[in-house]
Amino acid sequence: MPIYEFRCECCGHRFSRFFRTMRGSEEDAPQPCPACQSDNIRRLVSSFAVGGGSASDTETTRESSDTTRRAASITPKEQIDRWRSGSKR
Repeated sequence: MPIYEFRCECCGHRFSRFFRTMRGSEEDAPQPCPACQSDNIRRLVSSFAVGGGSASDTETTRESSDTTRRAASITPKEQIDRWRSGSKR
């Protein structure tokens, strides 16, 4: 189920359109620009995620590493060393 990205040549508006099949993207008449209703649109080459990652996954990873970094900056080194060694002094 492909999603194609388009740009209006008249107003520059970018938009996406979902197709049920790849064949449908070739057979269906192009829809006009949702911003200005022009039929002068061009299909763009879009970027894609490899490996199933998404922008939200990246943001979550970044947030958790920021949280870990902040915790490390306020936790005494001795406490961190005890956690790593497994002891509970």
